[in-house]
Amino acid sequence: MSRKSGYLKVRGFRVSLGEIEAALRTCDGVQDAYVSMRSTDDVDILDAYLKPEAGAHLSSGELREQFGRKLPNFCAPQNFYSIETIPLTRSGKIDLATMKAHAVELSAHSAAMPSEAESALLSIWRSVLGSDTVSVDTDFFEAGGDSIRAVDLALAMTRAGWRVGVQDIFMRGSVRNIAAACNRSTERHVVPARCGSTLASDMQTIMLNAYEANLAQRNGVYHVVQSFDLCDLHADVDLDELTRSFIETFSAHPVFSTVFVRLHGDIVRRRADKLRLAVSVTPNGQSAPPRMPATAGRASRVIDPFDADSPLIYVELTPLSARRTRVTLETHHAVDDGWGQQQLLTATLDRYGRPEQPVEPAPDPFDAYVRLQHEQSESARARRFWDGYEMHDHFLCAPGDHKAARIGETDGSIRAHTVDAIYRYCQAIRVQSKAAFFCAVCRAIALIEGERDVTLGAVTNGRTAQIDRALESVGLYWNILPFSMHVDAAVDVESELTGVHRALNEAADFSLYPLSRILRARGNRDFRYSLNFTNFDAVRRPARFVTSNWAGQDRFHYPINVAINVDRSDGVNEIRIVADDDAFPNAMRVRLIEQVCSELDRIAAAAFRKTRGAQPVSCGD
Repeated sequence: MSRKSGYLKVRGFRVSLGEIEAALRTCDGVQDAYVSMRSTDDVDILDAYLKPEAGAHLSSGELREQFGRKLPNFCAPQNFYSIETIPLTRSGKIDLATMKAHAVELSAHSAAMPSEAESALLSIWRSVLGSDTVSVDTDFFEAGGDSIRAVDLALAMTRAGWRVGVQDIFMRGSVRNIAAACNRSTERHVVPARCGSTLASDMQTIMLNAYEANLAQRNGVYHVVQSFDLCDLHADVDLDELTRSFIETFSAHPVFSTVFVRLHGDIVRRRADKLRLAVSVTPNGQSAPPRMPATAGRASRVIDPFDADSPLIYVELTPLSARRTRVTLETHHAVDDGWGQQQLLTATLDRYGRPEQPVEPAPDPFDAYVRLQHEQSESARARRFWDGYEMHDHFLCAPGDHKAARIGETDGSIRAHTVDAIYRYCQAIRVQSKAAFFCAVCRAIALIEGERDVTLGAVTNGRTAQIDRALESVGLYWNILPFSMHVDAAVDVESELTGVHRALNEAADFSLYPLSRILRARGNRDFRYSLNFTNFDAVRRPARFVTSNWAGQDRFHYPINVAINVDRSDGVNEIRIVADDDAFPNAMRVRLIEQVCSELDRIAAAAFRKTRGAQPVSCGD
């Protein structure tokens, strides 16, 4: 059967259902195919109904593998069903209701009935991964898993009593393997949300000290700026309503009432009497009092330091037209991270237009995070791991050696087809996609520096499974830890990525260990390079708005900072290098971006070779 309709928007991409059906018909054992789209909890789902050839046995696992050689990942259906025929109505149209009623879901593998433990885990996996086709043998990566979903899945399993971490998901990969290797308890193994500790985390202390040390340079270290356009598809933007939404949403989070105080050599967190938030409306064509230097092409801003009395976050609303408003946020990085910003913006835009409601306190397990970090700092096993971790002197600098008077930013983009090929390749060889980007950055740095051994400071997610409701909370839940790699031109891509994947998993057990202790053991030398890799949407599908034209600045105190953001929902994948202009000028930043993209293309080429050279087609634009 064919489809007369053209293109639809699925998960942010313009795709042709007819093109997907045509690709499915070329898969082994498929005689005919029909694909439909539905939405569940604002998530677009593609269902494939397949009529097998006579005597053919179809499995979703084999279909996914074959389909992945033909079209990009964002075109792949989540669910596969077997049908005897594609029924038609009297008018000759597809009778979808009848087809659904007689469809049989395809399994990923033929397997025995799952055990009680496997069935319990399977229910959790299907819920988190959003697919009923997941079986006890479905590989996590095959089901579209990534580092964010791994954390979400580990948290859900921990709540159900399983002793399991993110590294278990990456290493064991399926419900059956995890059920066999991990134990379950009737008690929940999570740290209570509130433990009474008021100490700042180790990373907050590092940030606050670096912030104060760099104030004289007025270079905007840890003063984060992001902006985007907000378009209401249904009516004019109500700026008063939008202001109310911001205030109500941010009021629910205690972190935005935080005051940092030095006490007996430590930095402690205290609560202020009021919300440290300022929301202002600026007429189009005018600019509010500038607070921070911006990148090239944007209006210059001069930093207005955060202190004990000023807001920790500024929100500026600039109407561009009746239905479009520019939103600019300036935040002290010590109070929040990128994931928390996503939660805040999503909640704010969802609140818009709804009746005013009492502000309910949001979960605030940050005390649990600080407590876990303290426990890991006292762990002999963690200390042995990081004391023995190899760090290369060329990539370390003396403490306080240089403070940048000027910080420059250079931006680039990574092709969507390159990213999609890398993700499919990583799924095929069962490694986390982050490994490919770490590998590309390290190889690029090695080429530019003329060194074969690279060390950088890697931003690490601290929202672990031991912290209840960690993914739902707002705060600075990440750490920076060393990552070292030996670059060998003779090693093939698959072996290299597998090695990086293994190294990331080994470090994951000790991801909360205080960076200050690691550096203290190295004479307080610090990193020359840092790397921040993110792979989640900036904001998750606001019900009534469309967001676009995103821009951001994230200034670390390290001389050279590499940031890569992969947003597969809209195909926008960015690389940004923020660096001391004197130590690493624009020409060097451009060269590094080009080299990283070249290394990513090298990995994508390996993916094409693994799939017998089949180049993925566009599946829309």
